[in-house]
Amino acid sequence: MGQNLILNMNDHGFVVCAFNRTVSKVDDFLANEAKGTKVVGAHSLEEMVSKLKKPRRVILLVKAGQAVDDFVEKLGDEGAGHFVKMVHNGIEYGDMQLICEAYHLMKDVLGMEHNEMAKAFEEWNKTELDSFLIEITANILKFQDSDGTHLLPKIRDSAGQKGTGKWTAISALEYGMPVTLIGEAVFARCLSSLKDERIQASKKLKGPQKIQFKGDKKSFLEDIRKALYASKIISYAQGFMLLRQAATEFGWTLNYGGIALMWRGGCIIRR
Repeated sequence: MGQNLILNMNDHGFVVCAFNRTVSKVDDFLANEAKGTKVVGAHSLEEMVSKLKKPRRVILLVKAGQAVDDFVEKLGDEGAGHFVKMVHNGIEYGDMQLICEAYHLMKDVLGMEHNEMAKAFEEWNKTELDSFLIEITANILKFQDSDGTHLLPKIRDSAGQKGTGKWTAISALEYGMPVTLIGEAVFARCLSSLKDERIQASKKLKGPQKIQFKGDKKSFLEDIRKALYASKIISYAQGFMLLRQAATEFGWTLNYGGIALMWRGGCIIRR
């Protein structure tokens, strides 16, 4: 599997290292179809990795059939699966925006440092907020650059998008569903991409003065956690409202419980 892709990449000037768990297939490929090309082979994962220049680029191909069938569930006809995946990605947009707003409150209102925020997210990940995005947020917050300083403040605060969040918002408008949280998350991304305009605006409007928080920090932090959890529930509820309306429009019979179970497993918004 993947032989034609390798040969195509070779034709376009790329040197490719081929590996297969069945080593004889690599040898046969190099001796026949790839003979006379720049394609190289590897007999183990370790050998393959050693032959790749950093940053390494690996394409993993899994052929259709039993290897994937056990992990695939049919959701419906006529694009039902694509629509469910789109809404999943829209909820992902919402989750990330909620985490960003929690981070903003922790940093700019409570004045928390990166390691302190990372610890808070680690603790939250032991509660009902346990999720992939909360877990990696803690890791991102404490990640340090090669010079020993935190990397996060050095990252440009401008986010692009692939379109699935936007498509979810458009679908919500088409079907008259108030998927407000995902919509606002999309707009937040659009606003973040206007970096030059935001810089110009910051020079004219300084914004409110920061006031040192004088209340109960621990209590306020718990309020943020609870607000984040409540907001996530709203986002998921709005997503399922959109799924239900689309199912009515297209005559789909969606298993909402099954969808929820899928989303609890191996996906970005898994819980």
